[in-house]
Amino acid sequence: MTKQILLVGKGIYSFPRASQLIGVPTQNLRRWALGRPGKPASITSQPLVGLELPDIDSERALSFLNLVELKLIGEFRHLGLPLQYIRRVVDVLEDSYNWRHPLACRRLLTDGHSIFAEIDERGEFACIEVAGRRPGHVVLEEVVRPFFKDIEFYDETDMARRWFPAGVDGRIVIDPAVALGEPTIADYGVPTALLAEMLAAGESPAAISEWYELPADDVIRAGRFESSLTRGVAA
Repeated sequence: MTKQILLVGKGIYSFPRASQLIGVPTQNLRRWALGRPGKPASITSQPLVGLELPDIDSERALSFLNLVELKLIGEFRHLGLPLQYIRRVVDVLEDSYNWRHPLACRRLLTDGHSIFAEIDERGEFACIEVAGRRPGHVVLEEVVRPFFKDIEFYDETDMARRWFPAGVDGRIVIDPAVALGEPTIADYGVPTALLAEMLAAGESPAAISEWYELPADDVIRAGRFESSLTRGVAA
């Protein structure tokens, strides 16, 4: 019962499912989330994120916040930022500013070369460079941009609340409070994987639409979304 309570509203993802959703190979996600257990103890062998969930059926599991953190690491790496630099950013935000899950916070920004954060300095927010060329340097927010264009945040905490993996107008949402965080059709809560399975079994979009009382376009959209995931992530 205690474990069930811990899981409520947090989302649950296996590493293979997270790989599909984020578009990053499973082995990379494992390295970023679990570190390198077989390697000698060192900073570079430590994980970049802190897992929230207990093991499920003896398997490590990711929460929604972990999913967002790993998504952002993937975007950092796509920009060419080294893992050592990302690690330094995480350490500074956790140790110096007491941010929990800093890579899932709305107040991160970038200019494509460095990572910046909106820091509360005596009641006023200042945009500073976290680490890198000029750590602690205040910059004008006009020169940087947010990473999270498809993520909705809680106003009170600035932490990630929901992710729209097909874009904010894409009708598909990943909400840890709905369907254990699996992708669903926005406003209906029907998992896209379920709709895609029914389409693959030969059911028509019209029939599925009538059964679940949702637009046929959403059924087709769900099938396309799941198909785009299963087309795969490079190993």
